[in-house]
Order: sequence, then structure tokens, then C-alpha cells
Amino acid sequence: MTGAAVQLATGPRRAAPRMLYCIGSQKAGTTWLRRYFRGHPDIHVPFEREAHYFDARFGPSGGEIAARRTARFRRTARQRQVDWGVNAAFAPEHLAALVSAYEDRDPDHGAYLAVMRLGWDGQARYAADVTPLYATCGADGFAEMLRISPEARFVLILRDPRRRLLSHLAMRRDALLRKHGADAPGLAALVRSYLLGQEDGVQLNFDLCQTVEDLRAAVPQEQHRILFFETLFTDATMSALNAFLGIRNHPAEFDTVVRPTQKDRLPDRLDRRLRRHLAPQYARFAHLFPEGLPDSWDQAGPAGEVVG
Repeated sequence: MTGAAVQLATGPRRAAPRMLYCIGSQKAGTTWLRRYFRGHPDIHVPFEREAHYFDARFGPSGGEIAARRTARFRRTARQRQVDWGVNAAFAPEHLAALVSAYEDRDPDHGAYLAVMRLGWDGQARYAADVTPLYATCGADGFAEMLRISPEARFVLILRDPRRRLLSHLAMRRDALLRKHGADAPGLAALVRSYLLGQEDGVQLNFDLCQTVEDLRAAVPQEQHRILFFETLFTDATMSALNAFLGIRNHPAEFDTVVRPTQKDRLPDRLDRRLRRHLAPQYARFAHLFPEGLPDSWDQAGPAGEVVG
């Protein structure tokens, strides 16, 4: 990095940080990246949870997410703090500020921007909002996110569709096991249910190919980057990401597994059925990335591989 860039990242107190939006999907590395950002001297992360601000306005779930979170935060605001088990707690001022942001109708999103600056030291170049479901906001949502922070940067993380889906379903299986014990469905049962259209949820069913098209349409090329889970955990990728952001290179820890799931193996016949179901998605991604996808995006790979 040039001396000028380093000076820009470490210079005098700023009027306000520019926004850094990280979007994607569950089980694609966003939690790990948020933790990396929290340790970076040039990036401010006000709390270690997802804000869900813009998907509440532009996503398919609409105000439902904001309403649920507002009700939950009002219940927990009477406590001194609530810990959701992700190495950080929401302090009472975070709860109050988030409720204000969800209820705010300011067209310039002042309450949201105030939330993102909570605890800002005046030095960090970016305030980071890592909320995977912003991938559902569409071109209009991305344009609005850019409007309120014209120098913002967007980072989208993609993962091999089949492996991401199976990892997500494995996480759901583990949650059901904790709740129901031996009566909980296994991974194969959840895959069959998904193929029958019985596994609902935005995280499973939103169109990441459309997200790529919307991001490219709404955000200039020099202000967004698309990363791949399969190559995320490398010094080269993180160095390139820091260069894109114009900030100091900061070392990353790659040996931390976030939210691990139990390993499992699909029956070969079911795995082949799932691959056929996802084939159109692989074809769309190949069209969107003519320069090539990671080698491990092998839609015709060995059936029945261990996943988790």
C-alpha cells in the first residue's frame, strides 16, 4: 500500500466513517469476516450481530423482521445486557438505538447511521454492517444504501450452492437435535423436504444470482467486490480485500471454526437428485462469471461426499 493510502487510513479525526456493507448468505463466512473486521484498526463494528435494517425495508420479509426484533429488544432492554452467545453482548444503549432505527422514518436514515457510529473512535475509515440478508434487498435497496454513504463499499460472499445449502440444512438439523433430541429429522430428511418445497425460509430460497445482477446494476464496479468462500481464508484474499478498501493490511486468523456442524453423508441417489435440482443455478453462475468460478464449485463432483 502506498504511503498516501496509509496516511488516509490513519489520519486526523473524520467527520463520519463511510459505510462498509457485507452481504451474502448463512454458512458463507460472514460471521468469520465480521470478527476479522472487529479486530481491524481501520474498521468500526458497533456490535457483533446483524443489523437487519435494509432487508426490513427492501427484502421479501419486509417489516416483519423489524417488528420481531423491536418487540424482542423492548423485552430485553429492561435487562442490563443480553448475550446471544457470539462473544459479544448488546449493551442497553445498542438495544435502544436499534429500536429507534427500526421505527425511524427519516428518508436519510439518520437513526441507522447513528447506530453504526456507536462507539466510533473518530479514526476508523469504515463502519461495517455485516448482514447477509441484505442480499435480498435488490437493486433499489443497494442504490439507497449507496445514496446515504456515496463512498461506501460493498462485499458479497458467494459459496458453492450445493455445499452452502447442505451446510445450512446441517445447521438446522443440529438446532432441531438440541431441541427435540432423537426425534429430530436427519440431514437426508431435511434435503428431501427441501426438494419438495417444504423447507421454507429466506436464507434457503433467495436467488443469489439475482443478487449479483442487482449489485452490479446499482453499485459501481470500483465500489463492490465479490468474494468466494472457497478462497476467503487466505492471506492473498484478505490482502486484496484490504487493498480494495484502501486500508492497512491486517493479519487474519484462519484456524477459528465459526458455528461448526456435525459431519454427515447423503445417500448417493439423494445427492444426485439434489445436484439435478441445482443444475440451473450452477449454469447461471457460470454465465455471470465467464472468467471462471473456484475449482471446488464442481457441480458434477463425487456423489455422497461428507458435508457439514
